[in-house]
Amino acid sequence: MRSVSRALLSLIALCSISIACDPEPGGEDSSALGDSGGDIAEECPSATEAFGFEDENPLGLTGAELVAEANKQTTGVLMYEDGAETSFTLTVSAPAETVEVTYPTDEPEGCYAYSHMSLAAELSFATEDGRFNESFAVTLRADDGGYLSFSPAQALDAFALGGDFTPPAEFNEDDFVSVELTIDGWFGAGQTVGINEEDVLEDINGTIGGLGELKEWSCPTDPSSGCEGSLRNFYVGALRFD
Repeated sequence: MRSVSRALLSLIALCSISIACDPEPGGEDSSALGDSGGDIAEECPSATEAFGFEDENPLGLTGAELVAEANKQTTGVLMYEDGAETSFTLTVSAPAETVEVTYPTDEPEGCYAYSHMSLAAELSFATEDGRFNESFAVTLRADDGGYLSFSPAQALDAFALGGDFTPPAEFNEDDFVSVELTIDGWFGAGQTVGINEEDVLEDINGTIGGLGELKEWSCPTDPSSGCEGSLRNFYVGALRFD
């Protein structure tokens, strides 16, 4: 099993230096965070098992090795929407004692799925400009296609951050039930990310964005005008590892 583990680590390392590395066989670069291409398809028979943090498992990679791999990339640049930049540090620790491994138990014709491993971890993220100084729970995940990512266990309260970041002026506490911030991304090679219908960024390792829910809202009386509903979002910036 150790040889499998080395092979997976080598694949992750290869993705970190090769801009041609595609996390999904035959797919295109991801345009959404967390799109690993590693989900077990619904029609694919699969099983999920828990293993000890230091124990070998069907993926051939222990939880400790996964965390160590993530911490090979700890510094980078945060590029704000307005064009300003600041350096950041990002580190991962894992208080969890177990990991979960999901793998296909069978692959019928037309069914292809990656196995993947996930574990509960703590992520620390701080920027040199002081706007972010956060520690929060994340899910750290790797699949046997060489894709390694993190996603928050829950969104952050944009008005209760450790740094001095504040949401855009139009997102104020008086008008919104809540305004939340999400920081997530992936390790290894940067990907092409669509920020909106017009803007596309290349060689990106993650994004920071916000979502607010209005206290009061209404739809136009003219149905053809469309209705935005109660939710409003905003883009903060993109992460790129050194």
